[in-house]
Amino acid sequence: MQNNTNPMFNNNKFKLGLFSINCSGGLAMTTVKESWLNSWENNLKIAPLADEAGLEYLLTLSRWMGYDGETHFHSNVLESVSWPSTLLAATRRIGVISTIHTSLHNPVILAKQLATMDHISVGHVGLNMVCGWNRQEYEALGGELFLVIKIVINMFKNGLI
Repeated sequence: MQNNTNPMFNNNKFKLGLFSINCSGGLAMTTVKESWLNSWENNLKIAPLADEAGLEYLLTLSRWMGYDGETHFHSNVLESVSWPSTLLAATRRIGVISTIHTSLHNPVILAKQLATMDHISVGHVGLNMVCGWNRQEYEALGGELFLVIKIVINMFKNGLI
């Protein structure tokens, strides 16, 4: 059964949403005391507010390691598949978009996770697929940063694409 209630497919040409509320500091690399605290409690407060305000989406940032230094930017990040599932259950209309790294997620497991999220939200789930860029994160997880690029080049050389 097709569900056209996902707000990402509404008639608004300009979509509004919140990005990286699952990360400490959000997108602001700052030392101000008012910097975003990405606690579960704060996320559970802001998601319904965004939903009621009519925003179309909440978009996760997928990070595995934070930065050192004075700000400790993104030293605390709520995971980008399980975290959206919980917010989908706490909202009614807003789309919640998981961000995944293509070479770090098993596609079969991810498909099952997204199908479950779709059932929870009745069609408000989204997926943002990225290749990634942070070599330290890939190495920490035993991955290879440019593996996807190497696979595509090999497919091209062999006439598969």
